Amino acid sequence: MQTYLAPYVHYPTNCAAEAFAAYGKVFGAEPVILRGTDMPGGTPPGAEELVVHAQLKTDDFTLYGSDDCMGTQTPMQGFEVCIFADDTAQTRGWFEQLSADGAEVHVPLAEQPWGSVYGQFTDRFGLTWAFNLDTPGT
Repeated sequence: MQTYLAPYVHYPTNCAAEAFAAYGKVFGAEPVILRGTDMPGGTPPGAEELVVHAQLKTDDFTLYGSDDCMGTQTPMQGFEVCIFADDTAQTRGWFEQLSADGAEVHVPLAEQPWGSVYGQFTDRFGLTWAFNLDTPGT
């Protein structure tokens, strides 16, 4: 039996399809998108075209998400998606691509006092990411 933890992000601005398309391009994976019209039994009125479930599965992690189909979500806060990697070029590429185009960089990707390379930003969709480049001894 395998157990794993995966973030499930609810987008209060109803941009899950656009976000997962962008993440798919960066991480080289095709997102699976289910809209209200795909669900048996229907969805609340006005939510027919909203994303009720999205999945982005890579070789290393899975990210899930949805739009705010019930109209109850608040802005994202209090968490971040952390990626730990050991490939410098790949990590820098991910950080640069995801932090472009309207992101707010909180910590530029750089060596930190504790010895590893770390960076953090909130992307244009409101999701905060942290990238950690694993280095020996950190």
